[in-house]
Amino acid sequence: MKDIKFVKYEAVSDFNYCNGKLYLEVDGKEWVGNNVLDHDFGFYFDENYDEVYYDGHWILNENYFKEFNEEEKKVIFKLVNDNMEAHCCGGCA
Repeated sequence: MKDIKFVKYEAVSDFNYCNGKLYLEVDGKEWVGNNVLDHDFGFYFDENYDEVYYDGHWILNENYFKEFNEEEKKVIFKLVNDNMEAHCCGGCA
């Protein structure tokens, strides 16, 4: 299994947090993925047309993580969710 560490995530902006670059260290080398995360958090409008925000998790977009096996993807999922808040920033509202 590869040695994987979370380095950082650079969002496009405070109001476009879902798009950005994920930086990992994989076996001592920098790995950068652009727009590689999906999410299951967001918002909706209730019956009074008020915005309701809900938290969730970051999800790996499988198309960008083909070089990793299932165990490694679980490690990356945990690292991402341990190091990044998973809540809607309102940018898509």
